[in-house]
Amino acid sequence: MFTKLIVGSLGFLAMALTAVNIDAATKLPRNGTVLKMTNGDILCYIELRDVAGRKHTIGADFELCNQPQKFLNRRVQITYDRAKVSDCQSAEPCGKTRWETIAVRLKLPQ
Repeated sequence: MFTKLIVGSLGFLAMALTAVNIDAATKLPRNGTVLKMTNGDILCYIELRDVAGRKHTIGADFELCNQPQKFLNRRVQITYDRAKVSDCQSAEPCGKTRWETIAVRLKLPQ
């Protein structure tokens, strides 16, 4: 998932190393209960409570915030990916971007 930036003949080895536990490296929760979903200027923001009871606010793809009826007050599994996001002070375009790890998928456990 995070291997898009890996190139070269050792790419397969790097992919195996990065796929082991990327969430531990970034300290982003893998699952939790969605408490709030808010569309911000540059990202969707999801507030959730993890299994230990700690609250987190994570950046997410805007499409996820368009589905509050599906995810609010529900336990979800979270998939992250790297994405370019605006590095501007507001929603107005300024031409600057940065790479950030954001939630790209929420899955309801079965």
